Order: sequence, then C-alpha cells, then structure tokens
Amino acid sequence: ALNGEFKCNIRLEQVFSHSSLAQMSQLVESNSQWLGQQSNQYVVVKKKEVTVGQKIEMSFAQQGLWHTEQMSQHTGAYHMLATFDVEGPLDIAALALAFEALIERHHVLRTRYSLENGKCWQQLGLGDDFKLKQGDLSALSESQQAVQLAQWVAEQAKKPFDLTADLMLRASWMSLSANHGVLLVCMH
Repeated sequence: ALNGEFKCNIRLEQVFSHSSLAQMSQLVESNSQWLGQQSNQYVVVKKKEVTVGQKIEMSFAQQGLWHTEQMSQHTGAYHMLATFDVEGPLDIAALALAFEALIERHHVLRTRYSLENGKCWQQLGLGDDFKLKQGDLSALSESQQAVQLAQWVAEQAKKPFDLTADLMLRASWMSLSANHGVLLVCMH
C-alpha cells in the first residue's frame, strides 16, 4: 500500500527494520517520488464525506474488534468510564444539549455496526436519540448514598452497548443534593 499510495519503492524487510513512526516517515520521505526530497512537505488526506444512513464496509481492524465484542459476552472490556463529582448549581438541560452537540459533531459516537451476508458494516446514524438519564439519591443519608452510588457506577460500567442500535456514548446524572451530584459518562 505504501508503494502505491506514496509512489515509493520500499521493500518489506525495510518496513520491519524501522521500528518507530519517525523512522518509517523518514524511509517513506527518502524513497518517495510523490513527496519529493523535502521533509517539510505534508500529505493532505481528504476527509471522506459520509451521509446519514450510508453503509460502509468496516476496516480489517474494526472487523476484528466487532467479532471480539460479539464473542466476549459483553464484559465491558471496551468501555471507557468516567465519573465527575460536581458541586454547585448545574443546568441539566444545558448539559444534555452539550452532549447532543458532541454526538452531532463526532460521527463515531453515532455510528452503528452490523453483520449482513457475512460482511461487517458501519452506518452513520442521526444521533437524535440521546437521552441524559437522571437519578436522585438526595433523600438518602450520606452513607446510603455512597453505597447506592458505588452500585450504580458498577452497573453502568458493566451495562452492554448494543453496537447495532445504541449510540457509543451514554451519560447519566445522579443528584445527591440540590447543588451536588455525580455525572457518569461511558463510551464504547
């Protein structure tokens, strides 16, 4: 692929003898007719325009992750979870709008995945189905809140994503008092 894309002549053993990205970059630059000999030239990669609903075949790496996820019994191994202890007034509606804007901007958060006729596909969705889930533990004592909060976080960490239907980001707000709560964000 390097030889065709960058119009250079690189042998396979050269690829494996250059262990860092910087070394590989130098090898491509020094052997490329397309880039020329100047190291200050840049390759411009054009963004592929994708429309909502358009199906695109997954890359080899994405297919591997898809199959691993399907066989893993939804362990949560690919979940990235973060919690934020927030003190002070919080506009929940503005927070939900911020997440909606984030999902609108980043296609990967609203891409669904499927297997059809033996091929793995990715399909860009609208992302208009985001809901900021909310809970309230303010009626409980601090010790009860701590227990319930730990249980809630553990449940959210293990909750599987349906890669064929779900957004790849979930967010929840748990109120602990009028001006205190925990924001939980989980991404696949």
